[in-house]
Amino acid sequence: DSNPNVWSDSDGDGFTDQLGHSLSDDCPGQVGYSMEMMRGCADMDGDGLPDIYDDDTDGDGISNSIERQAGHDPYNASSTPPDFDNDGIPDSLDDDDDDDGFPDEMEYERGSDPKDANNTPHSMYGKQESGVYYVPGQGFSSGYQEDGYEISVSWFLNLVGSEFLVPMILLPLSALLIMRKRMRFKKFRKKMNRLDDIDEMDEMEDKIDKMIERGSVKIEHGLLLRNQFERVRDKLTGKGQLDRIRGSNSIMQDYHHEGQPSRAPQRRPGPPPSRSRGSGGGRPPDRGPSRPASPGRTPSSRAGGPSSSYGDDY
Repeated sequence: DSNPNVWSDSDGDGFTDQLGHSLSDDCPGQVGYSMEMMRGCADMDGDGLPDIYDDDTDGDGISNSIERQAGHDPYNASSTPPDFDNDGIPDSLDDDDDDDGFPDEMEYERGSDPKDANNTPHSMYGKQESGVYYVPGQGFSSGYQEDGYEISVSWFLNLVGSEFLVPMILLPLSALLIMRKRMRFKKFRKKMNRLDDIDEMDEMEDKIDKMIERGSVKIEHGLLLRNQFERVRDKLTGKGQLDRIRGSNSIMQDYHHEGQPSRAPQRRPGPPPSRSRGSGGGRPPDRGPSRPASPGRTPSSRAGGPSSSYGDDY
């Protein structure tokens, strides 16, 4: 260059050390040939970008960050992870190695080849596609749709061999059984509402008990039928709730009486009953209180009368 302000190139890469020139070296102490963003800086893959700004430093088609995730050296072009479909994502990180639209996990599960774009779960059976996807609001699609509902031969055969087949079969049967129980309950309830003969009550009660025992109706429906039976019976017999409560109390009282041991009447302590004079025994009749003896007289000397002894009673 004939410019007198440019006279040196210390690293010998063709870019001058002096600033302010079209070929000034942005990295004067390092050999480099980058031409974009910075001049004269290291450019490993020769794409014109300096390495510090290059997302793919070694130029192997896989970004530095992805190479690091795959366990490879992003500054060594010979250390490149395998990428079957050349989409820039290593096979170890790629969910669809052959780029056919179907995830590798799904292809392994269905038996198709995840390394062959012409062999998919929908092209395994015959030469034509054997399935579609339905996406609500969008319609049908022949390609894989993560948010769609699959309808295909592959899906059906996979379902038959899966552990979810039995629950899926039992689910509608269970729903049908519940509907039948509900219909049976409604039918029997209407029948009881039309009941007007007291002689049919016993037969109706037996039917309710059998339905509950066999599980022909749900438990809560069985309780409702029992309550309805009681109301209909009370209506036909003219017996109200108060009569039932009294009857229950009477039964409880009888139960308590039966549970108590029988006791003989006990006599209270006291003197024996008095007997008449002609009975030959017992106490003599009461003669009143004893009179104290006068001083100087003996009990045996009474004026004008025979002597009389009072004994120990005095």
